Amino acid sequence: MKKPLPAALFFCLVLYGGVAQAEYNPVPSKLRVVVNPGKDGQETVELRLTVPPTVEKRHAPQPEQLLEAPAGGRMRQKGVTDLSGEIDFSEVLKKKPGIVDETLAGPVDERARAEKFPESFASEIVFVLGGSNEDLNFSISGLDNHPNIISELNWKDVRSLKGGLNFRWMGQSQLVLKGTALFGSVMSGNNQDSDFYGDNRTREFSRSHSDTKGGSSFDGVLGAGWAFDFPIEGAGGQFFRLTPFAGFSAYTQHVKDDKGWQELADYGFAVPRGYFGERGANKTFSTEWYGPWVGLEAEYHRGMQHTMRADAAFHYFKVQAEGDWKLRTDFQNPVSFSEDADGYGWELGLSYIYRPWIRWFIDFSLRYRSFESGSGITTFYRADGTSGTQGLNGVDTEGVNFLVGIGYRF
Repeated sequence: MKKPLPAALFFCLVLYGGVAQAEYNPVPSKLRVVVNPGKDGQETVELRLTVPPTVEKRHAPQPEQLLEAPAGGRMRQKGVTDLSGEIDFSEVLKKKPGIVDETLAGPVDERARAEKFPESFASEIVFVLGGSNEDLNFSISGLDNHPNIISELNWKDVRSLKGGLNFRWMGQSQLVLKGTALFGSVMSGNNQDSDFYGDNRTREFSRSHSDTKGGSSFDGVLGAGWAFDFPIEGAGGQFFRLTPFAGFSAYTQHVKDDKGWQELADYGFAVPRGYFGERGANKTFSTEWYGPWVGLEAEYHRGMQHTMRADAAFHYFKVQAEGDWKLRTDFQNPVSFSEDADGYGWELGLSYIYRPWIRWFIDFSLRYRSFESGSGITTFYRADGTSGTQGLNGVDTEGVNFLVGIGYRF
């Protein structure tokens, strides 16, 4: 089975390339139209433009890009952040003195869209940190499928510390690219290993337990989609966005067990009950899930500060696994057996994004996933150099990630 490090490096390189090639998209500026009473009953119109301090002057909107003066009107520029003029706007003059209108303005080719969708045409990178709780299970059958379950292993409450980054880019053409590289370190968990002589988990002759710690995981996702925006009329910058996605994903899991002890030995199984002794890790198990995926993402944008995002994805996988049973002297080490099968799974996500600053934001996300394989083949590698095969009933994993991220838009 391939090691997880090359896959992780591949996803990191792709994400780095996306960041390096992302185009600059100016942050929309705020334009205030102010009407004040003038002398001789004439009204004076001031255009006060606030440009974020991080926006270079060469990207600041020009007066002719903000408003089109009617015939006879004139406008003069006093500075990048202070525009004023006396313009005959009949619609504006009907309004009361004071601030009468507030809108968003940007470069001329994005102005109309920015008024409706202020968060469009942006790239962002998010550094995330959090934790996960996962279960992992697999079982195999005996020779000629008798018994139908001869051995079953269950890892429960495998808790990991996770960190990594997310990247997203959206162009003016509505194309959206996104990626994730998330690394995990297993902190705790527990395992039960049961063996049976009879079908359907009957005549259990062996049951052992172990602590799980010191393993690792990697989540890598790449996707491309096309966004469809639906403005909410009269809601001042609020809109919905739906984005169908397709892409490729790879997930790896590596669990390591130690401090094992035998709970049950029956039907003539000659293993003493009690702890295995101070012999370090007694077994390791690694899985790889990789393949294409399709999904749908829904977003609700409330102005510039608040975004709610929900997504669902369906995955098709090739599943590979390896185990190292260190206490079995009749098996080879470090690969005692390998497994191959096809699989599928669902992943659901929910996140809230808060932008208290122009470019920096905070991302809170919760993700659930459930993957499983179909039946396949388990190949055992014996210490004498021979090998044999038995049926794989299946591998499945289920878990939840909770992540908090600090993001930057550019």
